[in-house]
Amino acid sequence: MNARRRALHGGLIAGLAILLAAAPARAGVQSAIGPNSDFPDSNLVMPYSAQGSRVTFLALSNIGASGPDTAPIVATWSFYDASGELLVAVERDILGEGGTDLVDVTAVEPNPPDGLPPDNLTGTNGFVVISGDGDPRFIGNFTIANTSTNAAFGNSAVGLGVIGVLATDVALLGSTFNPATLGDNLLILLAIDDLGMVPTSLTGGDAPPAGQPLFDLSATLRGNQGDGVIAENFLSVAGSSLFISIQDLFPGTNFNSSATIEAIPTSGVTLLGFYGQALGPFGAGQNLRTELVTQ
Repeated sequence: MNARRRALHGGLIAGLAILLAAAPARAGVQSAIGPNSDFPDSNLVMPYSAQGSRVTFLALSNIGASGPDTAPIVATWSFYDASGELLVAVERDILGEGGTDLVDVTAVEPNPPDGLPPDNLTGTNGFVVISGDGDPRFIGNFTIANTSTNAAFGNSAVGLGVIGVLATDVALLGSTFNPATLGDNLLILLAIDDLGMVPTSLTGGDAPPAGQPLFDLSATLRGNQGDGVIAENFLSVAGSSLFISIQDLFPGTNFNSSATIEAIPTSGVTLLGFYGQALGPFGAGQNLRTELVTQ
């Protein structure tokens, strides 16, 4: 474990120790490493999808203190393509004590505006990393809508930095309705480098090497009949993220039941996962759970 991970993990242990000291004792409680979906953090990561008929809206709240004389805090929004390449980074002022900000990925610009035309990320999938002054002050959420199905899904942003720390090659787990009954579904896996003070893509914002996979993935769909395995697939991902439907991830599968999604990176990377599904116009999203890693 490098120095930063040791420091972050030490802070996590201290925080958990305080919480556990105030709570009734429970056997087997240990400190855990994983993404932070419950508490404010210094950095946030959210996916976006703007390909085809999908649009995305990203929301940020700053629940920390304002600067001197109620000055706003500067939040840096760094947008990465699915490949890992940095597309655009802008600085946007946000007040403290509950200041809020909303960004449409078709019109990304600084706040205050710099007078230049906004950047339009239509035609891309990817993710945004939001960073501030290093204090655990940010919470956020995203909504991905599909204008062709009139459905939308979303969830909370993932926090990394003060509390959230990722472990390599651990399983991500989620659940899905019977994919054959869904009008829309989207599995999103983000390979994140969180070794620095601010997370980035596996390529550090550079374009990935042509024809060279960045990580390998084992994907399994598990049900409640027979040996439990509905479908399996092993694939190499050329970019720093994967946006795919369950049908495309497991081609040729006869779906006839709800299922558990299991995604495991097998090449020493750290993953975040999200899944959205819609029945007609009714959609719901989830952050994939991380396999428990304790210290």
